[in-house]
Amino acid sequence: VGETRLGGISSTVSALESLLLRGYDTDVLVMLDDGLGNAEAVHAALGGLPHSPLSVVTFPCLPSAALSSDRPDAVLAWCHRPEVQERFQQLYQILQDRHAKRVASLHASTSQAQQTLWWPFTQHGLVKQVTVIDSRCGEEFQVFTPPVAEPNASSGVSTAGTLSPSFDACASWWTQGVSSAQAPSLVRAVSYAAGRYGHVMFPENSHAPALEAAQRLLEGVGQGWAARVFYSDNGSTAIEVAIKMAFRKYITDHNLAPLVDTPEFPNLRMIGLDGCYHGDTLGAMDCQGPGPFTGSLQFPWYSGRGLWLDPASFAQRDGIWTVQPPADLATDTLPSGDLTFATRDDIFCPSRDKSSLAELYRCDLASKLDSALALAALDNVRFGGLILEPIVQGAGGMVAVDPLFQRLLMRECKRRRIPVVLDEVFSGLWRLGRESSIELLNETPDIACYAKLLTGGIVPLAATLATSEIFDVFHGDSKLEALLHGHSYTAHAIGCQAACAALQLYKDPAQNPNWQAPSFSNLELGTQASSVQANGSLVELWAPSLVAQISNLSCVERTFAIGTLLVCEVKPVPGSAGGYQSSRIGGVIASLRAKGVYARPLGNVLYFMCAPTTFPQTCTELLRQMYEELVSL
Repeated sequence: VGETRLGGISSTVSALESLLLRGYDTDVLVMLDDGLGNAEAVHAALGGLPHSPLSVVTFPCLPSAALSSDRPDAVLAWCHRPEVQERFQQLYQILQDRHAKRVASLHASTSQAQQTLWWPFTQHGLVKQVTVIDSRCGEEFQVFTPPVAEPNASSGVSTAGTLSPSFDACASWWTQGVSSAQAPSLVRAVSYAAGRYGHVMFPENSHAPALEAAQRLLEGVGQGWAARVFYSDNGSTAIEVAIKMAFRKYITDHNLAPLVDTPEFPNLRMIGLDGCYHGDTLGAMDCQGPGPFTGSLQFPWYSGRGLWLDPASFAQRDGIWTVQPPADLATDTLPSGDLTFATRDDIFCPSRDKSSLAELYRCDLASKLDSALALAALDNVRFGGLILEPIVQGAGGMVAVDPLFQRLLMRECKRRRIPVVLDEVFSGLWRLGRESSIELLNETPDIACYAKLLTGGIVPLAATLATSEIFDVFHGDSKLEALLHGHSYTAHAIGCQAACAALQLYKDPAQNPNWQAPSFSNLELGTQASSVQANGSLVELWAPSLVAQISNLSCVERTFAIGTLLVCEVKPVPGSAGGYQSSRIGGVIASLRAKGVYARPLGNVLYFMCAPTTFPQTCTELLRQMYEELVSL
C-alpha cells in the first residue's frame, strides 16, 4: 500500500526497492487517489522492476470521517461503494492471475530445465526428478513440489503444487556461510557495492572494498605469514595463480632464470597427494593424479604433471578414532597409541611430532622425495611446488588426512626449497571449525588459496595469499617479470564488499553464536607454534556421541565430523562398484530429500555440511535423520 501524501512517491519507491533487494516479489501496488497523480508517477518510476510487471490499483480516497477511530461505519460505507467494490475485485483478480502464472512457471520449469540446461557433474540420463528452487532463506531452499492428482477426486483435477523448506545439507557446493539471521547483512553489502561501484578496473587502482577485504584476510587466515593478496574469480583460478607463484619462486631460488626459453630449462611439475582435487581449469587438473575427473574421456589433454603420494588418513571406525598410514608403510612395530586415539582432537596434538609414527613418516617421505627428485632430474624434470588440500580432501571423497603426515611433508619440501601451496578453497574460513586449517596443521605455507566461504556464499570471489618472499620474485623493472595473470572482474567491488561482511560476521559473537574466542583449551589443538596464531574456533556442532553411534552401524565404513562438516562413507554392496560411481545410497538421498534435507553424495560417501552460524540443535536433528536412514540400509 503506497503513500499518497507529500513525499509519497519517494517513500513508496524506497519501500518497494527495499522489498526487491530482500528478494520479495510485489505483484500489486495499492494507492488512494488523492488527485496528485502519485500512482502514475510511481508506476513510471518502477517500470524497470524485474520479474512480473508491477500493477497499480487506485482506490478512491477515504472520506475524512473514515479516518476517525470512532467512526467504523464510515469505513464500511466506503467499502460498499460500487467503485470501491470494483477496485477490490480488480485487486483480487490480479493476485489470482499472478499466483496462477507463478505456479505454472514453477511447474513448467521442470521440463524446461531438462530440455535447456546442462548441469555440471551430472549424468542427465540418470536424473529422475528436477528439484525446482523458488527461493532461499538462510540455510533452507523453498522447493516446489509439482501438482499431483488428488486420489479422492473423481474428476482427477490436480492440486496447485506446494512450496516446502529443504535444508541445504551440501551448503550449495560448500559455499554457504550464513543462516537466515545473517543473510540480510550480505544482501545489504552486495546492494551497496552494486549501487556505488558496479564494476571498476583494478590494475594500478584501489577501492575500499578490495582494500578492506585484503586487510581482513591478512589479519585472519594470513596472520603471521602472508603479506599480499591476489584476487581472482573462483577456487580453480586461484590455484592457477598459486601454481605460477610457486614456479617463479622455485625458478628464482634454484637459479634457473638464465635457462628460461632455452632447451636446458627443466620441465616443472608439482608434488601432491593421491586423490586430491584442485579445480577444473587445465593447470589445476594437471596438479592432481589420475581419477574420474582427469580420464581421457573427460580431459584428453591431461598429462598428470606431478608426483602423487599416498596419504595417511584418519576416521572414526566402530567408535574408535584411528589413523591409517600409507599402505606401503610397515607399522607392525608401532605402539598402539600411535594409531588409535581417544578423541578426534588427540590426532591434532603437536606432541605427535615426537612419536614413532612421526619418525616413520619422516624417513619414508624423505626417501620418496629424494628418489623422485633424483629420478626426475635424469629427464630434466624438477618439482616446483607442493600442493595440498589441508586436513580434508573434498571432491576426492571427503578423506580426512592425518595432519601429522601433511605437516611433515610440508617441512620436508621446505628443506628442499620447494614452495608449499595450501588449497584452502574448501577447508578454509571456518569450514573445519578454524578460520584457517593452518591452525590445525601447525605449519605455515608460502601460498594459500581461498574462495567458497569467502563471500558467505552470495557471489563468486577468490583470493590467493602469498608471503613477501613470493611477491618479491615478481618485483622488478620489467613488466615481463610481473605476474601476468588477471580476470576481467578481478577484485570486483560486489564480491569484495560481500567478503568484508562475511569475514566480519564469522568472528562476531553478536552475529555468530558459534564463535568462541581463543582460550588455553582450544589453543592446545595444533596452535603451539609461534608462527601460527589462533583466531578462535567454532563450538562443536555435531554431537560426538551421535557421530560415534553412526560409526558403529554395520553398513558404515568410516565417519568423522569436524567444524561444519559431517562425513559418513557407506560400504559398497559386495561385488558392486564403490567410490565415485557407486549408487549404494541413492535411496537414502531420495528419502532425505523427501523429508526436507537436500543432500548430494560423492558416490558412496554421504556428507552433511552446515554454515559456521548454524545452531548445534539443527546439526543434532540432521544427525538423527542420517542415523534413521542408515540404520535400515
